[in-house]
This record gives sequence, C-alpha cells and structure tokens, in this order.
Amino acid sequence: NVIAGALNISVEKLNAVPPDLLTDIITSLLEEIDPEQVGEATTQISEIIRKLHVGSALLGEPGAPQLENALALKIQEIISHVDPIIAWKGRVALARLKASIDDGLTDAVAGDPKLLKLSMTNGPELSNVRKQSLNKWLSVLENQDDEAFENLLNVKLSAVDTQESAEGINSVIRIINRLWEQNPGICKEFVRQFINGIDDAELAFTASSLLDEIGEELKPVARSFVPGLVQWGCEVLAPRDDEYEEQAQQAREALKSLLIPEEV
Repeated sequence: NVIAGALNISVEKLNAVPPDLLTDIITSLLEEIDPEQVGEATTQISEIIRKLHVGSALLGEPGAPQLENALALKIQEIISHVDPIIAWKGRVALARLKASIDDGLTDAVAGDPKLLKLSMTNGPELSNVRKQSLNKWLSVLENQDDEAFENLLNVKLSAVDTQESAEGINSVIRIINRLWEQNPGICKEFVRQFINGIDDAELAFTASSLLDEIGEELKPVARSFVPGLVQWGCEVLAPRDDEYEEQAQQAREALKSLLIPEEV
C-alpha cells in the first residue's frame, strides 16, 4: 500500500503536466543518458555471457557443457526436495487464479458497453503494431540488392538447424503412431468427439456463404495454384514401383469412378 500510494503521487503529478511539457521532460531525460556508457556496459555483459558459454564448453565433455550440467544437477537436487503432488496442485491453483482474474476482467468489460466497444476497437491495434514492425523488417530485407539479399538469406538459412527441426516433427509423428498402435480406441474417440463437437450445419453455411459471396474474387487466386496442385497430385499418383503403389492405385481408381461413373 505504501509503494502504491507513493507511485500514485508521482504518477498523479506527471499526469498534471501538459503533454508537450511531459514529452519535453522525457526527451531531456533521454538526452542525459550516456550512450557510450550504456553501450560499453552492454558489450561487457555480452562478453561475460560469451565467456561463460566458451568456458562451459571447454570444461565440460563434448556435447555436455559444464554450466548446463551444473544447472541441470542443481535443478534435479531442488526438485528432489519438492513434493510433486503439492507442486502440481499449486501450479493448477495458480493457473485457475489467473483464469479467474482474466474472467473477472472479461466480465467487467462485457458489463460495460463502452469498455466492450473500446476493447473490440483498440484490441487489434496491438497486433497492428506488431505487424507494422514485421513489415518494416521485411521491407528492409526486400529492398536489398540481389547480392546482399542472397547473402543474407544464405546466412539465415544456413544458421537454421534443419536436422533438429525435422527430428522434432519426426518425434511427434512417431509418438502419434505409437499411441495409435497401442491404444487406437482413445485416438478414435478423441477424433470422434472433436468432429462431433463441430457444428457441421454452421460450417456448411460458412463455406457456402463464402463461396457464394466472394467466389468470383477467389477464382483468380485459385487459378494461380490449383492447376499446379492438380498436376502435382497426378504426378504423385502416377504408377510407381514403391511401397505406396497399392494406396496410389486405390486413389486412381477412386478418381476414375468419380470422373467416369459406371453405367447402370
């Protein structure tokens, strides 16, 4: 309460200052900041972090830096003294408390038409600001000459660990396949409940309305990629001597029966 009271006094005095004078005060404070000292401090801190990383790699085993091992060991020691049941109950209770606060804010906004309108109007401005920053960065990249553009993208793409990214996807696929093999019932029930929860009538109405209203506008976009997609699909389904030929043949027969129906 003391901290909040003191903060309120300071903020109240700042709010009493006219906008131009307040801006001038903040600008003057920024001008007093020594950029050389701040830059030097940032460099020194960055160097300390770099040295910790290098020293950890030198003292540790290959692929197991010493600092990471020490942190992992200390975390294990701490966790060994924590009651997991109570800890998880605390995390769940904390999540519920946060949800209660969010629900309270939502109810407060929903109960005031002015606040609700402001929330719906000004809420997207947050995402707009983020999009503007992203667009600025993309514009800088787009405006590079061909040589710089190629070099920058080469550096960016070469720094991406594609093996780890692919392995993450492979792990997810293996986990799903393993669960499906060991307990297909629960997987089918999950999919069934999810599909049953979707209002198919509303989905059909949305799709129909979308195609009826802007179908013509979508045609130029669709014509730009659908032909290539169809051609690629035909190439994929072409006869080939591999382990997927049986499924490909079934798909070809299904397409044939659809395009050339048998005469009754």
